[in-house]
Amino acid sequence: MGNPAYSTDYTAREVYQKHLKEAARRHDTLRYQWIRINDVPFDSNFDTFAGWVAYAIRGLVIYRSDGGHYARGLVRTSGDLQAIHQAYMALQSRPRNGTPIRLGAALLRRKDPNPTQRWMMWIKFIAPDFEFGDEIVATVDSSVVEQGWKNVTEHMLDHAHSWIQTQHGDRAQRVIGMLKIADRLGYPKNWDMFYYARRAVFLYVRWEAAQPDEDSLGPKSKRGQMTAKTGGKVPFDGDTGFSEHIPWRLYPFRDAAKQCMGRDPDGCAAIISQQLRHHEQEILATFQDIDAQINRVFSVPTSTTGDPFPFNRSQVLNPFKMTGKSAASLGPLALAFLEHLDELTKNQDSLYSVYPPPKSFWFGG
Repeated sequence: MGNPAYSTDYTAREVYQKHLKEAARRHDTLRYQWIRINDVPFDSNFDTFAGWVAYAIRGLVIYRSDGGHYARGLVRTSGDLQAIHQAYMALQSRPRNGTPIRLGAALLRRKDPNPTQRWMMWIKFIAPDFEFGDEIVATVDSSVVEQGWKNVTEHMLDHAHSWIQTQHGDRAQRVIGMLKIADRLGYPKNWDMFYYARRAVFLYVRWEAAQPDEDSLGPKSKRGQMTAKTGGKVPFDGDTGFSEHIPWRLYPFRDAAKQCMGRDPDGCAAIISQQLRHHEQEILATFQDIDAQINRVFSVPTSTTGDPFPFNRSQVLNPFKMTGKSAASLGPLALAFLEHLDELTKNQDSLYSVYPPPKSFWFGG
Protein backbone atom coordinates (compact mmCIF):
# COMPACT_ATOMS: atom_id res chain seq x y z
CA MET A 1 0.00 0.00 0.00
CA GLY A 2 3.08 2.22 0.17
CA ASN A 3 4.40 4.33 3.00
CA PRO A 4 1.42 5.54 5.09
CA ALA A 5 3.32 8.65 6.11
CA TYR A 6 3.15 9.95 2.52
CA SER A 7 -0.64 10.36 2.79
CA THR A 8 -1.82 13.18 5.03
CA ASP A 9 -5.47 13.61 4.01
CA TYR A 10 -7.97 12.70 6.67
CA THR A 11 -11.63 12.77 7.64
CA ALA A 12 -12.77 15.97 9.36
CA ARG A 13 -13.34 15.95 13.14
CA GLU A 14 -16.96 17.00 12.65
CA VAL A 15 -17.73 13.60 11.11
CA TYR A 16 -16.79 11.77 14.32
CA GLN A 17 -18.71 14.28 16.45
CA LYS A 18 -21.75 13.66 14.26
CA HIS A 19 -21.34 9.88 14.75
CA LEU A 20 -21.33 10.31 18.54
CA LYS A 21 -24.47 12.47 18.47
CA GLU A 22 -26.25 9.93 16.27
CA ALA A 23 -25.19 7.09 18.58
CA ALA A 24 -26.62 9.00 21.56
CA ARG A 25 -29.87 9.57 19.70
CA ARG A 26 -30.14 5.85 18.89
CA HIS A 27 -29.18 4.93 22.48
CA ASP A 28 -26.33 2.79 21.15
CA THR A 29 -24.30 0.75 23.62
CA LEU A 30 -20.65 1.83 23.42
CA ARG A 31 -17.72 -0.48 24.11
CA TYR A 32 -14.37 0.65 25.51
CA GLN A 33 -11.12 -1.15 24.84
CA TRP A 34 -7.59 -0.45 26.07
CA ILE A 35 -4.69 -1.24 23.74
CA ARG A 36 -0.94 -0.79 23.65
CA ILE A 37 0.62 0.62 20.49
CA ASN A 38 4.28 -0.34 20.34
CA ASP A 39 7.10 0.89 18.12
CA VAL A 40 5.36 3.80 16.38
CA PRO A 41 7.98 5.78 14.40
CA PHE A 42 8.24 9.32 15.75
CA ASP A 43 8.41 12.18 13.27
CA SER A 44 8.86 15.91 13.81
CA ASN A 45 6.11 16.50 11.24
CA PHE A 46 2.81 15.89 13.05
CA ASP A 47 0.93 14.84 9.89
CA THR A 48 3.56 12.22 9.19
CA PHE A 49 3.52 11.03 12.81
CA ALA A 50 -0.30 10.81 12.81
CA GLY A 51 -0.08 8.79 9.61
CA TRP A 52 2.17 6.25 11.30
CA VAL A 53 -0.15 6.00 14.32
CA ALA A 54 -3.16 5.45 12.05
CA TYR A 55 -1.25 2.74 10.22
CA ALA A 56 -0.41 1.06 13.55
CA ILE A 57 -4.12 0.58 14.37
CA ARG A 58 -5.10 -0.52 10.84
CA GLY A 59 -6.28 -3.91 12.13
CA LEU A 60 -8.83 -2.28 14.42
CA VAL A 61 -10.41 0.36 12.18
CA ILE A 62 -11.38 0.96 8.52
CA TYR A 63 -8.13 1.44 6.66
CA ARG A 64 -7.48 -0.33 3.40
CA SER A 65 -10.88 0.36 1.84
CA ASP A 66 -10.35 4.14 1.96
CA GLY A 67 -6.57 4.31 2.03
CA GLY A 68 -6.41 5.27 5.72
CA HIS A 69 -8.50 8.44 5.31
CA TYR A 70 -10.87 7.59 8.21
CA ALA A 71 -8.12 6.29 10.51
CA ARG A 72 -5.92 9.38 10.07
CA GLY A 73 -8.86 11.56 11.08
CA LEU A 74 -9.76 9.30 13.98
CA VAL A 75 -6.36 9.57 15.68
CA ARG A 76 -6.73 13.37 15.65
CA THR A 77 -10.25 13.59 17.12
CA SER A 78 -9.47 13.99 20.83
CA GLY A 79 -6.45 16.25 20.40
CA ASP A 80 -4.39 13.99 22.67
CA LEU A 81 -2.06 12.81 19.93
CA GLN A 82 -1.15 16.36 18.95
CA ALA A 83 -0.52 17.28 22.61
CA ILE A 84 1.76 14.25 22.96
CA HIS A 85 3.60 15.24 19.78
CA GLN A 86 4.05 18.81 21.05
CA ALA A 87 5.38 17.48 24.34
CA TYR A 88 8.01 15.38 22.60
CA MET A 89 8.93 18.29 20.34
CA ALA A 90 9.46 20.50 23.41
CA LEU A 91 12.19 18.21 24.72
CA GLN A 92 15.77 19.40 24.32
CA SER A 93 16.73 15.88 23.31
CA ARG A 94 13.62 14.96 21.36
CA PRO A 95 13.57 11.64 19.50
CA ARG A 96 15.07 11.54 16.03
CA ASN A 97 12.71 10.89 13.16
CA GLY A 98 12.01 7.19 12.93
CA THR A 99 12.72 6.51 16.63
CA PRO A 100 10.09 4.04 17.90
CA ILE A 101 7.93 5.24 20.80
CA ARG A 102 5.06 3.64 22.73
CA LEU A 103 1.48 4.83 23.10
CA GLY A 104 -1.54 3.64 25.01
CA ALA A 105 -5.03 4.18 23.68
CA ALA A 106 -8.64 3.93 24.84
CA LEU A 107 -10.84 2.97 21.89
CA LEU A 108 -14.56 3.76 21.82
CA ARG A 109 -16.63 1.76 19.38
CA ARG A 110 -20.28 1.00 18.78
CA LYS A 111 -21.43 -2.36 20.18
CA ASP A 112 -23.39 -4.41 17.65
CA PRO A 113 -23.87 -8.16 16.95
CA ASN A 114 -22.91 -7.44 13.33
CA PRO A 115 -19.11 -6.95 13.18
CA THR A 116 -19.44 -4.60 10.19
CA GLN A 117 -21.52 -2.23 12.34
CA ARG A 118 -19.03 -1.96 15.21
CA TRP A 119 -17.71 1.40 14.08
CA MET A 120 -14.76 2.97 15.84
CA MET A 121 -16.01 6.36 16.98
CA TRP A 122 -13.38 8.00 19.18
CA ILE A 123 -9.87 7.37 20.46
CA LYS A 124 -7.91 8.81 23.40
CA PHE A 125 -4.12 8.54 23.77
CA ILE A 126 -1.56 8.45 26.56
CA ALA A 127 2.24 8.26 26.33
CA PRO A 128 3.39 5.78 29.01
CA ASP A 129 7.09 6.58 28.59
CA PHE A 130 6.72 10.35 28.83
CA GLU A 131 6.56 12.57 31.91
CA PHE A 132 4.42 15.60 31.05
CA GLY A 133 5.27 18.93 32.63
CA ASP A 134 2.94 21.71 33.73
CA GLU A 135 2.68 23.46 30.38
CA ILE A 136 1.85 20.52 28.11
CA VAL A 137 -0.57 17.96 29.43
CA ALA A 138 -2.07 14.96 27.68
CA THR A 139 -4.39 12.85 29.80
CA VAL A 140 -7.22 10.40 29.31
CA ASP A 141 -10.53 11.46 30.84
CA SER A 142 -11.02 9.55 34.10
CA SER A 143 -14.44 8.27 33.05
CA VAL A 144 -12.94 6.76 29.90
CA VAL A 145 -10.17 5.11 31.94
CA GLU A 146 -12.68 3.67 34.42
CA GLN A 147 -14.93 2.37 31.68
CA GLY A 148 -11.93 0.87 29.93
CA TRP A 149 -10.80 -1.03 33.03
CA LYS A 150 -14.38 -2.17 33.65
CA ASN A 151 -14.49 -3.56 30.12
CA VAL A 152 -11.13 -5.32 30.48
CA THR A 153 -12.17 -6.85 33.82
CA GLU A 154 -15.52 -8.10 32.52
CA HIS A 155 -13.95 -9.69 29.45
CA MET A 156 -11.28 -11.27 31.64
CA LEU A 157 -13.94 -12.82 33.86
CA ASP A 158 -15.75 -14.15 30.78
CA HIS A 159 -12.52 -15.88 29.69
CA ALA A 160 -12.05 -17.27 33.20
CA HIS A 161 -15.56 -18.74 33.28
CA SER A 162 -14.95 -20.46 29.94
CA TRP A 163 -11.67 -21.92 31.14
CA ILE A 164 -12.89 -23.16 34.52
CA GLN A 165 -15.60 -25.26 32.85
CA THR A 166 -12.79 -27.55 31.64
CA GLN A 167 -11.46 -28.09 35.19
CA HIS A 168 -12.62 -30.53 37.87
CA GLY A 169 -12.19 -31.23 41.58
CA ASP A 170 -12.17 -29.23 44.82
CA ARG A 171 -9.67 -26.69 43.52
CA ALA A 172 -11.85 -25.92 40.52
CA GLN A 173 -14.86 -25.48 42.78
CA ARG A 174 -12.96 -22.95 44.86
CA VAL A 175 -11.96 -21.00 41.75
CA ILE A 176 -15.59 -21.05 40.59
CA GLY A 177 -16.50 -19.63 44.00
CA MET A 178 -13.94 -16.83 43.58
CA LEU A 179 -15.32 -15.96 40.15
CA LYS A 180 -18.88 -15.85 41.46
CA ILE A 181 -17.84 -13.35 44.12
CA ALA A 182 -16.01 -11.23 41.54
CA ASP A 183 -19.08 -11.26 39.27
CA ARG A 184 -21.42 -10.34 42.10
CA LEU A 185 -19.27 -7.49 43.38
CA GLY A 186 -18.48 -6.17 39.90
CA TYR A 187 -15.86 -3.57 38.98
CA PRO A 188 -14.33 -1.73 40.82
CA LYS A 189 -15.16 -3.65 44.02
CA ASN A 190 -13.71 -6.90 42.68
CA TRP A 191 -10.38 -5.10 42.26
CA ASP A 192 -10.27 -4.77 46.06
CA MET A 193 -10.61 -8.51 46.69
CA PHE A 194 -7.39 -9.53 48.41
CA TYR A 195 -5.67 -12.27 50.33
CA TYR A 196 -2.60 -12.21 52.52
CA ALA A 197 0.71 -13.22 50.97
CA ARG A 198 1.70 -16.69 52.12
CA ARG A 199 5.25 -15.72 53.10
CA ALA A 200 4.04 -12.72 55.13
CA VAL A 201 1.62 -14.89 57.09
CA PHE A 202 4.28 -17.51 57.74
CA LEU A 203 6.76 -14.98 59.09
CA TYR A 204 4.10 -13.48 61.34
CA VAL A 205 2.59 -16.63 62.88
CA ARG A 206 5.71 -18.75 63.43
CA TRP A 207 6.56 -19.00 67.10
CA GLU A 208 10.03 -17.50 66.64
CA ALA A 209 8.28 -14.15 66.07
CA ALA A 210 6.50 -14.36 69.46
CA GLN A 211 7.57 -12.34 72.50
CA PRO A 212 6.46 -12.26 76.15
CA ASP A 213 3.74 -9.63 76.69
CA GLU A 214 3.89 -8.80 72.98
CA ASP A 215 0.30 -7.56 72.97
CA SER A 216 1.34 -4.69 75.28
CA LEU A 217 4.61 -3.89 73.48
CA GLY A 218 2.92 -2.35 70.46
CA PRO A 219 5.29 -1.39 67.62
CA LYS A 220 8.26 -2.45 69.77
CA SER A 221 7.32 -6.10 69.37
CA LYS A 222 8.53 -8.10 66.39
CA ARG A 223 5.00 -8.60 65.15
CA GLY A 224 4.19 -4.95 65.78
CA GLN A 225 7.06 -3.95 63.50
CA MET A 226 5.71 -6.25 60.78
CA THR A 227 2.33 -4.48 60.85
CA ALA A 228 3.46 -0.90 61.37
CA LYS A 229 1.23 0.59 58.66
CA THR A 230 -1.98 -0.40 60.42
CA GLY A 231 -0.62 -0.14 63.95
CA GLY A 232 -1.06 -3.87 64.38
CA LYS A 233 -4.77 -3.70 63.59
CA VAL A 234 -6.42 -6.02 61.10
CA PRO A 235 -6.81 -6.09 58.19
CA PHE A 236 -3.05 -5.76 57.73
CA ASP A 237 -1.66 -3.66 54.90
CA GLY A 238 1.68 -2.29 53.76
CA ASP A 239 4.62 -4.68 54.02
CA THR A 240 6.36 -6.78 56.65
CA GLY A 241 9.24 -4.34 57.06
CA PHE A 242 12.88 -5.22 57.55
CA SER A 243 14.35 -7.40 56.27
CA GLU A 244 12.14 -8.94 53.57
CA HIS A 245 9.56 -6.15 53.00
CA ILE A 246 6.90 -8.53 51.70
CA PRO A 247 3.59 -6.84 50.75
CA TRP A 248 0.82 -8.10 53.00
CA ARG A 249 -1.96 -7.99 50.42
CA LEU A 250 -2.27 -9.51 46.96
CA TYR A 251 -5.09 -8.51 44.59
CA PRO A 252 -5.73 -11.32 42.07
CA PHE A 253 -8.35 -9.68 39.85
CA ARG A 254 -6.75 -6.23 39.82
CA ASP A 255 -3.34 -7.63 38.91
CA ALA A 256 -4.70 -10.01 36.27
CA ALA A 257 -6.74 -7.23 34.61
CA LYS A 258 -3.65 -5.04 34.33
CA GLN A 259 -1.76 -7.90 32.71
CA CYS A 260 -4.69 -8.53 30.33
CA MET A 261 -4.80 -4.95 29.06
CA GLY A 262 -4.07 -4.91 25.35
CA ARG A 263 -3.85 -8.71 25.08
CA ASP A 264 -5.84 -10.81 22.65
CA PRO A 265 -8.52 -13.16 24.07
CA ASP A 266 -6.22 -16.20 24.10
CA GLY A 267 -3.48 -14.27 25.86
CA CYS A 268 -5.89 -12.95 28.48
CA ALA A 269 -7.38 -16.42 29.04
CA ALA A 270 -3.89 -17.81 29.66
CA ILE A 271 -3.14 -15.04 32.17
CA ILE A 272 -6.31 -15.35 34.24
CA SER A 273 -6.24 -19.17 34.30
CA GLN A 274 -2.62 -19.24 35.46
CA GLN A 275 -3.24 -16.51 38.03
CA LEU A 276 -6.33 -18.14 39.56
CA ARG A 277 -4.61 -21.53 39.84
CA HIS A 278 -1.67 -19.87 41.58
CA HIS A 279 -3.71 -17.77 44.02
CA GLU A 280 -6.02 -20.64 44.96
CA GLN A 281 -3.00 -22.81 45.75
CA GLU A 282 -1.28 -20.07 47.74
CA ILE A 283 -4.26 -19.55 50.03
CA LEU A 284 -4.61 -23.29 50.57
CA ALA A 285 -0.89 -23.57 51.32
CA THR A 286 -1.19 -20.69 53.80
CA PHE A 287 -3.73 -22.66 55.85
CA GLN A 288 -1.44 -25.70 55.68
CA ASP A 289 1.51 -23.60 56.88
CA ILE A 290 -0.52 -22.39 59.85
CA ASP A 291 -1.56 -25.95 60.73
CA ALA A 292 2.08 -26.99 60.61
CA GLN A 293 3.12 -24.14 62.94
CA ILE A 294 0.44 -24.99 65.51
CA ASN A 295 1.37 -28.67 65.42
CA ARG A 296 5.04 -27.81 65.63
CA VAL A 297 4.67 -25.73 68.79
CA PHE A 298 2.29 -28.17 70.42
CA SER A 299 4.65 -31.08 69.87
CA VAL A 300 7.71 -29.59 71.63
CA PRO A 301 8.10 -29.58 75.43
CA THR A 302 8.16 -26.55 77.65
CA SER A 303 11.03 -26.19 80.11
CA THR A 304 11.24 -28.68 82.94
CA THR A 305 10.87 -25.81 85.42
CA GLY A 306 7.50 -24.87 84.00
CA ASP A 307 8.81 -21.39 83.20
CA PRO A 308 8.23 -20.70 79.50
CA PHE A 309 10.89 -17.96 79.53
CA PRO A 310 13.81 -19.25 81.62
CA PHE A 311 17.04 -17.33 81.82
CA ASN A 312 18.74 -20.06 79.82
CA ARG A 313 16.82 -20.08 76.53
CA SER A 314 18.46 -23.34 75.51
CA GLN A 315 16.29 -25.07 78.11
CA VAL A 316 13.08 -24.44 76.19
CA LEU A 317 11.78 -24.66 72.64
CA ASN A 318 8.18 -23.64 73.19
CA PRO A 319 7.79 -19.91 73.98
CA PHE A 320 4.41 -20.32 75.73
CA LYS A 321 2.96 -22.63 78.34
CA MET A 322 0.68 -25.13 76.68
CA THR A 323 -2.95 -24.88 77.75
CA GLY A 324 -4.38 -26.84 74.83
CA LYS A 325 -3.87 -27.66 71.18
CA SER A 326 -4.63 -24.22 69.77
CA ALA A 327 -3.24 -21.14 68.07
CA ALA A 328 -2.88 -19.53 71.50
CA SER A 329 0.44 -21.34 71.75
CA LEU A 330 1.79 -19.09 68.98
CA GLY A 331 1.26 -15.96 71.03
CA PRO A 332 -1.60 -13.49 71.52
CA LEU A 333 -0.98 -11.42 68.40
CA ALA A 334 -0.80 -14.50 66.20
CA LEU A 335 -3.97 -15.80 67.80
CA ALA A 336 -5.77 -12.50 67.10
CA PHE A 337 -4.66 -12.61 63.46
CA LEU A 338 -5.84 -16.21 63.02
CA GLU A 339 -9.19 -15.29 64.53
CA HIS A 340 -9.31 -12.56 61.86
CA LEU A 341 -8.65 -15.17 59.16
CA ASP A 342 -11.42 -17.29 60.63
CA GLU A 343 -13.80 -14.34 60.30
CA LEU A 344 -12.75 -13.84 56.66
CA THR A 345 -13.86 -17.40 55.84
CA LYS A 346 -17.33 -16.30 56.96
CA ASN A 347 -17.31 -13.07 54.95
CA GLN A 348 -19.13 -13.75 51.67
CA ASP A 349 -17.21 -10.96 49.90
CA SER A 350 -13.82 -12.45 50.79
CA LEU A 351 -11.70 -14.87 48.76
CA TYR A 352 -11.26 -16.87 51.97
CA SER A 353 -14.98 -17.70 52.05
CA VAL A 354 -14.53 -20.41 49.39
CA TYR A 355 -12.40 -22.41 51.85
CA PRO A 356 -13.72 -24.40 54.83
CA PRO A 357 -13.35 -22.63 58.20
CA PRO A 358 -10.10 -23.42 60.04
CA LYS A 359 -9.91 -26.68 61.93
CA SER A 360 -11.27 -26.48 65.46
CA PHE A 361 -7.86 -27.19 67.02
CA TRP A 362 -6.74 -23.70 65.94
CA PHE A 363 -8.75 -22.34 68.83
CA GLY A 364 -8.53 -25.20 71.29
CA GLY A 365 -11.74 -26.91 70.22
